[in-house]
Parts: sequence; structure tokens; C-alpha cells
Amino acid sequence: MSEQKAAKVPMRRGLRVLLIASLAMNVAVVGLAIGAAFNWQRSGPPRAVEFSAGQLGRGLERADRRAIGAAVRQDPNLRPPSRAEMRQINSDLVAAITAEPFDRAGIEAILQDFQGRVLAVRGATSSMILDQLEDMSAEQRAAFAENFERTRRNR
Repeated sequence: MSEQKAAKVPMRRGLRVLLIASLAMNVAVVGLAIGAAFNWQRSGPPRAVEFSAGQLGRGLERADRRAIGAAVRQDPNLRPPSRAEMRQINSDLVAAITAEPFDRAGIEAILQDFQGRVLAVRGATSSMILDQLEDMSAEQRAAFAENFERTRRNR
């Protein structure tokens, strides 16, 4: 029996460190996957750009938010950039950043164009929300304000 115990070779230190590191990486990957799955369920797929109605839109009922979203999507001037357009914007930005000599005006033009699109969507959605608020009765506006306050506290 003492020969069996003596024949057992202890694990080398390097192998033990490698196994622990591998286990840590596996746990991290599983944690990231679970976190991404829960986040995906809550908010949908990640967006490259946020084109929302802002805080004021949170007070609207879901059907009203969807109606505003549909109206924005129908207007070609208010559509968020497609994936292909985002790739092109990013490529143009990288080219402008790496250009020699440095072209500050070129970068500013790309950024201002993109920011202009974002501001146009936000302005249009804000206007649509204000139109809805204007058409509401005092009781409906009170319900809107209550819903807005509740969603604001939950964030």
C-alpha cells in the first residue's frame, strides 16, 4: 500500500496554474453569455445609435411610442443609418483620422452630418410627442405625467 502512495506523482505547478486559468476563463465566458442573454431580453438587440424620443417618450403608452416610431421610419429623412451606412460613416471617419496631414475640418464635417441626423430624429419625435400632449385632456396629461414619473424612478 505504501508503494501505491509513493508511485503517485504530484501535479506540476505550471499545469495547476493553467487549469485554474482555464476554469476562470470558462466561468467568465459563461457569465458574459448569461449577462448578454438577460440584457438582450430586456432591451432587444444592441443599437449602434440611439434614436429615441428621449425621456419624454417614456411617459407615452407603448402603442403611442410605436406609432411615433412608425412615423419616423416612414420618413426617409428621419431614418437611422442602416448598417451599411454606419460602416461607411465609420470608414470615412477612420480615413479622415488617419489622413496626412491631419484634416480636422473633414472629421468635423462627418461628425456634424451624423449629429445632424440624430438631432433631426430627436426634434421630430419631440414634436410628435408635444402634438400628442396638446391633443390630450387634463386627465390624460395627468396620467401621462404619472407614467413618466414612474418610468423615470424605475431607471
